[in-house]
Amino acid sequence: MAWRTARYNPGRTLDLLNEYGPQNELLAQNRQDFIRKCIEGASTNTINTIGNWLNTHTDSPYYNEVVEQFFHQVRPVDPDGAKAWASAVKDESLRSQLLAQLGEGESDAGTSR
Repeated sequence: MAWRTARYNPGRTLDLLNEYGPQNELLAQNRQDFIRKCIEGASTNTINTIGNWLNTHTDSPYYNEVVEQFFHQVRPVDPDGAKAWASAVKDESLRSQLLAQLGEGESDAGTSR
């Protein structure tokens, strides 16, 4: 059930993970799978849902993890969008790693999404 919800309603799944994940052991242990399923299962109709969720949940404890998965999904079809999302990562090490995957340095990255 949870995987189906993640695929067809990624925004709601991410909301639930954000709300209950920190205190729920099962969600905490499986958060990477939930996040990956949300991103991988998102069709072109729901991919904007994930971007919108990220834009409104910058304080989420899972923000960097969701951005990282989103980056990998977006990169093949929208390298500029992937660059913008990589630049939005708050963790400096992860941000540098993602930008390096694009062949970009930190100083070359834009910040608009």
